[in-house]
Amino acid sequence: MSQGYLIQAQTEDERKQAVALGFSIKTNNPEASVSLVCGNLDDIETWHEEPFDNIVEYPFANKINPRINDWQSWWVTPYEETIVMDCASIVNSNLDTVWDYLSANYEICFPGMIKDFRHLLVQSDRRHEWLDEYKLMPVYSAWFYFKKNETTMDYFKLADPYMQNYHELFKHKFLPQHLPDNYSSDVMHGIIINDMALENVTDNMLFYIDMDIANTYYKQRAKKWTDYLNVWVREGGTVKIQNYATTGILYYKEPDFLTEDIFNGQRDSYRLQSKLLRQV
Repeated sequence: MSQGYLIQAQTEDERKQAVALGFSIKTNNPEASVSLVCGNLDDIETWHEEPFDNIVEYPFANKINPRINDWQSWWVTPYEETIVMDCASIVNSNLDTVWDYLSANYEICFPGMIKDFRHLLVQSDRRHEWLDEYKLMPVYSAWFYFKKNETTMDYFKLADPYMQNYHELFKHKFLPQHLPDNYSSDVMHGIIINDMALENVTDNMLFYIDMDIANTYYKQRAKKWTDYLNVWVREGGTVKIQNYATTGILYYKEPDFLTEDIFNGQRDSYRLQSKLLRQV
């Protein structure tokens, strides 16, 4: 079955993030296929194209926040098996074993755990504690996997009206004091899973580094984790936060994380890897 990564980007900042993510995926997974989804192909510049095998437009009307367009993933993906990744991410490892595990065990799956930048599992997520009042499970959606089949189509069919009308949905589901300030992909996917009574669609063996959690640790010191924690890139494109080298999938969220040094580190590592492969 064909497998590949799907990355959505609407704004110029997001397109740059998507390019960096594409570089990082292919540096560590040279055989991977990576596709970019955008609202308008006229927004794509030549330098955006380098790491992508496909660049396509959304098939239906779309929102400026790309995560509100997650529902279109089933129709836009060129793959039989897809990992959807938030563009504000970096991949620092080979994911072949992750693909094998997902393909053998799931139709659709979300990571069941997150880690902090020190690679410690987050045991208590303050952002999602209030979900208990609504009997909703926390869902982590910076990346997720699905097979393109009739079973998963039902999921994305329900996601269509839910995501496109999220303001009304959240007001219907939650008390005013619990309304998210902005669209929350984690909350939305949790609602869909709950309303469809789906079981076994999250897996605690799957995780990613979630830097958004750092904002709950450091909110008294800085508005953004990037204002407080040091970040740099090592040879090979590996990102270090403080003295910790990140591995696996890093979801950084804050746009100013992607400095020119970090972007260039991903690009240069990809180009070196591609050059070495051509010489084999």
